[in-house]
Order: sequence, then structure tokens, then C-alpha cells
Amino acid sequence: MKVSVSITAYNHEKFIAQAIESVLMQETDFDYEIIIGEDDSTDRTREIVKAYYEKYPEKIRLFLNDRKNVIYVDGRATGPAAPGKGCERTGAGRFRQSAGLLRHGAR
Repeated sequence: MKVSVSITAYNHEKFIAQAIESVLMQETDFDYEIIIGEDDSTDRTREIVKAYYEKYPEKIRLFLNDRKNVIYVDGRATGPAAPGKGCERTGAGRFRQSAGLLRHGAR
């Protein structure tokens, strides 16, 4: 089973690294991917997500939008389609404290 975790980000420089790390630390018995949609932040968010993509290209799919071309899901900007069998959405300001939370959400 492949699970897609979607992280939306706009001007989340202070939180985006912790949000990504909290997903990467998950202990799972299934494959997962992290889909990050970044909407042309005015702070260092874009630079940070690009660095994570370069470090984990097998885990991260990165969508870099401009402010004229944001993606909306449920009325919220940035949320690219997730091809995984399960999908969990989170914002950059929300992160996981435990390594087993993704496993419970996928069942």
C-alpha cells in the first residue's frame, strides 16, 4: 500500500522543516510519499522545501507554484493530486510527535 501525505506551504519558514521531518520519521510497513505544494512564499519556505526534495527525491514530490497558479483542494490553496491509496493532508504548521502516527492513519 502506498500512502500520500500532502503538505501545503506558504510562508511557513519557521515550521516547514519540522513538518517534513515529522513525516520522514514515521515507522511504517508500507510505502509512502510526501507531496509538497509550495505557493511562491515570500520567506525561505521555497528554499527549504527544495533542499528537502534534493535530499529525498525518492520520497518527496514537489510542486512549485506561483501566486497566480495555486492549486485548491477543499477551498484551500495548494493540494496536488495524491496517487497513493491513502491520503493524509497536513499544513506546514502541523506536525507529528510520534513515529507511529502515520501507520494508524493508513489502516
